[in-house]
Amino acid sequence: MKPIRMSREQASLLFANQKGEEQKAKRVRGPRPKRKKEELPENIVEQQIKDFLFSRGFVSIRNHVGTFIPTGVIVRLIQSDVPLSKEQLFRCIIRIGHKGELDWRSVRRLNLRGYMGAVQEIIWEAKAPGEKPTPEQAKELADLQALGVCAEWFDDFNDFPGPHSFFGWFQERFP
Repeated sequence: MKPIRMSREQASLLFANQKGEEQKAKRVRGPRPKRKKEELPENIVEQQIKDFLFSRGFVSIRNHVGTFIPTGVIVRLIQSDVPLSKEQLFRCIIRIGHKGELDWRSVRRLNLRGYMGAVQEIIWEAKAPGEKPTPEQAKELADLQALGVCAEWFDDFNDFPGPHSFFGWFQERFP
């Protein structure tokens, strides 16, 4: 008879009741199948909005927010014989944007007689269907709207008259 190979978690499940142990056995799970980034609903909504705006002459720019170390510093760390001190490394870290900043800025130039440099700008955030902006994003959105900036968040592309549908919102503001 060949011995049976099993992990510790499997053995604890098998022998937990036989040994009279009071501990609960951990549940053994297989790897979760990963979804591709393109299959996530938020990315689909973003892509639909970007494509639509591009077809109307808008250029969409992603607002990156976070803490970063420049690539040159990382290359220097790898290639250099002399390591950077903690103080030198912390001086190289940069912060881009601020918490709550909306993800996208779409701009198009208008061809109006007598108005050089006239542009239309939309600052927007896409969310997965049923999700809402974070409290920081909601505050940022309210502040921008109070200043008269065309800013909004969307959780669907074409669910008009949904409360946060992009297509209906766009048709109302840009007939």
